Amino acid sequence: MGSTRFCLAVLAFGFFSLTSCVSFTYNEVAVNQPPAHPDANGLEVGTSTLSDCLLALGAPTEVEEDETGDGAILTWSWIREDGWSLRISIPLTRGVTGSFQYADAENMLRHLRLDFDPNWVLREIYGRENLVLPATETGSTGL
Repeated sequence: MGSTRFCLAVLAFGFFSLTSCVSFTYNEVAVNQPPAHPDANGLEVGTSTLSDCLLALGAPTEVEEDETGDGAILTWSWIREDGWSLRISIPLTRGVTGSFQYADAENMLRHLRLDFDPNWVLREIYGRENLVLPATETGSTGL
């Protein structure tokens, strides 16, 4: 009985493989690198200057004037995306095709924004939780 079901399953798979279209896709995209430098731990609101931040994090991806017009906001942004999809298309009758598609994707847009006052002193940090630093000797990561 078990071998009969197995044979039928193999025959059905073979039939659908020959008469249908099956596609599998995997994509991975990375845009920009996160600023991951151990010196970022030392950034402090009210103390760190623009120079300190640039030395710790490198060049930002965006610089803009803040809402009040008396300071600036520097943004570091990066994307990590990966996912896969499966599509099966089976002809049912002349001119009619049945299809099934499944996709699983993870899109991670991250950013770190630093708000500076008119004297270029760090006023606020947004998105610090998005900054993942390399593991230290103790094995901890993050800020």
